[in-house]
Amino acid sequence: MGFSASISIVILFIGLLTIATSSYATIDRSTDLLAEARVTQHERMLDQLNTKITITGIAIAGNNVTITVQNEGTTVLDTGKIDVLLDGEYVTPDSITPSGHWIPDRSIDVLLSDVNPPTNRRIKIIVENGQSDYETS
Repeated sequence: MGFSASISIVILFIGLLTIATSSYATIDRSTDLLAEARVTQHERMLDQLNTKITITGIAIAGNNVTITVQNEGTTVLDTGKIDVLLDGEYVTPDSITPSGHWIPDRSIDVLLSDVNPPTNRRIKIIVENGQSDYETS
């Protein structure tokens, strides 16, 4: 084995070390991102398990429908992140009282105006983490 063969082996070895170092940094970052994603997913699943809402009443006055919803879980919810489906179509509530944080064992009233006809409608309330309840008026 001559001098040129030794130099070639050293150059190849340095190249392999460079590739291994850059690959390690990429793999390490990918592993960190996956770990963070798993933690986020776990927290979201825990929130879903700790959330339970129930539509406890539907009051109809003319073409206005007021839906009373009880937070029966242990998660504090945000009333600004509530979605309402009326017969499968998204509708924007006219008001949600009280607004802000919706703490456990409390009820809120969701007002829908100009619902025509107000009876025999399928109503679904969906909270921020995907939990929902369904009722027919």
